[in-house]
Amino acid sequence: MSPPRTDLTDQVAREVQDLTQPLNRATGIDGTAATLERIVTAIDSGLGFRFLLRIVEAYEIPVTETLYTRYRALGERFGYDGSQITDAVEELVEHD
Repeated sequence: MSPPRTDLTDQVAREVQDLTQPLNRATGIDGTAATLERIVTAIDSGLGFRFLLRIVEAYEIPVTETLYTRYRALGERFGYDGSQITDAVEELVEHD
């Protein structure tokens, strides 16, 4: 097993921070974003990013086109194939 990636920690943490209110509101738990950010910073940024995508998908949290583009770029840096992002959040994109 390879060690957790740390080079993307700050970027993923910022994505979680940008969605703090929608994450907490969608789940009904004030600590959702804080817990997710701890996963990103203390455990593994890749795991935290996958959790972020799953929460966005499961709770159907709308995302902007800009945010979607950032998710795709992060996914590529983690080595995801494009469908891992598109399958999770593409239908949630709010077009400008």
